[in-house]
Amino acid sequence: MGLRGSDGQNVLASCNQVSRNVFPCVAVVFSLFHPSRRRPSFKRPEVAAMEDDSQPFDPTQWDYDDLDFRTPQLSGINSRGTSINNIWRCFSSPRPQQALAILPLDQPEKAAPNGNHSNELLTEGRLRAVTQCQRKVNEIVKECKRVNMRYRDHDWDLLFDFADQGHCLNGLRQTIFDLGEVSCLDTESNAPGAVKRVHEIFSLPTFMKNVDGGDVKQGKLSNCWFVAGLTALANLEHGLTQTCAAHDTGVGVYGFVFYRDGAWTYTIIDDTLYLQSPCWDSPSLQRALLQQTDRVDAESEYKRTYQTGSKALFFAQCRDQNETWVPLIEKAYAKAHGDYAALACGWVGEGLEDLSGGVTTQLFTSDILDPDVFWADELSKVNQ
Repeated sequence: MGLRGSDGQNVLASCNQVSRNVFPCVAVVFSLFHPSRRRPSFKRPEVAAMEDDSQPFDPTQWDYDDLDFRTPQLSGINSRGTSINNIWRCFSSPRPQQALAILPLDQPEKAAPNGNHSNELLTEGRLRAVTQCQRKVNEIVKECKRVNMRYRDHDWDLLFDFADQGHCLNGLRQTIFDLGEVSCLDTESNAPGAVKRVHEIFSLPTFMKNVDGGDVKQGKLSNCWFVAGLTALANLEHGLTQTCAAHDTGVGVYGFVFYRDGAWTYTIIDDTLYLQSPCWDSPSLQRALLQQTDRVDAESEYKRTYQTGSKALFFAQCRDQNETWVPLIEKAYAKAHGDYAALACGWVGEGLEDLSGGVTTQLFTSDILDPDVFWADELSKVNQ
C-alpha cells in the first residue's frame, strides 16, 4: 500500500485482500478522504499492519470522519471490471420486477429422466406436447365446472397485472406500454385501456371457425413478422388449426403448442384480452362526448361502440368482428416469451418455425439464375 499525505493530497489505499474477496481480477481503489475535508491524522501502528496483505482491510483503523468515507470505486476506464459492469448492465433493470415476467410458473411437463429426445422425430415431440397440453386443459375444465367458475390464469393474469405493474406487457429492460401515461384526453393511447373476457367483448364469439390469411390484422405492436407468419400459415389447409391442442370456449381456456429451442412446448391461457378504450367507469374523452348528448343509454352505446367486437382489441385481431383465433394465438405466443413487448421486431422465418416446427430458408431474389425455373421447379411446388 502506498501513502501520500504529507502534501495535503488524497490518501489512496489499494487493498489487495478486499479485491480478492469481493471483486476477483479487479483492482479496487478506495478513496477514503475528500480534498475539501481536513487532513486526517494517521496512526503508524495501524498503517504498518495494513501494509501486510494477510491483514483484512478495516476502515476503523483510520482516524477519519464518517462523512469522509466513500464507496469503493472501480479504477480504470478500460479495466476488466468496467467491461463486466457494461455487460451486466444489459441484463439489469433500474426497477426491481417480478421474475414471473420472464419465467412463468406454468411450465411444460419435463420428459422422463431416461428419455433422450435430442434426435427424436418432429412428430413424436409434437404428439407428446399435444398429449400433455390436452391432459392439462381437461383437468382445468373439470375443476372449473366443479366450482362453477371460468378459468383464470394466475401465472399470467392480464386483469390483475393491468391494475398493478404491467409485467405481461413490458419486459425488464424497457417499458414500451406505459400504463401510467394513459390520459383521459387521448383518443389513441399507446397503452391498453382495459381488460375483458371474450364473452364480454364479442356478441357471438367463434374460434377458428373460418381460418383465412386475409382475416389477420395487426394491432398496436411492432410484430408484423409474427402477423405475416400467421397469414402465411392460415392460407394453408390445417396450417394453424393444429396449433391449438385443446380448448373450451365456455370455461375460457385455450392450449397451444409451439416449437421453441429445438423442442415442442405448450402454453395454456385464459380468454382475457386487452382493449383500446377504458371501461365506462374510467374517465375518457369518448365517454365525455357521449354524456354531452344526454342519451339515456349512453353507457350501453359506449360499450357497443368502443368495447365490442374485434375492432375494440388493442393487439392483433381478426377482420371478422366475432372471430377470436388471432388475438388468442398472439397472447399464447406472448406468454411463451414472457410478455407482449418481447414480440416487438423479429423475423418472419422465426415465427413460421415456432408455429409449424419447420425450417425456413432465406435467399436474395437477385441471386436467382433463372426466375422461370425457380418458379416452375421450386416455388410453385411448395407444400405439395
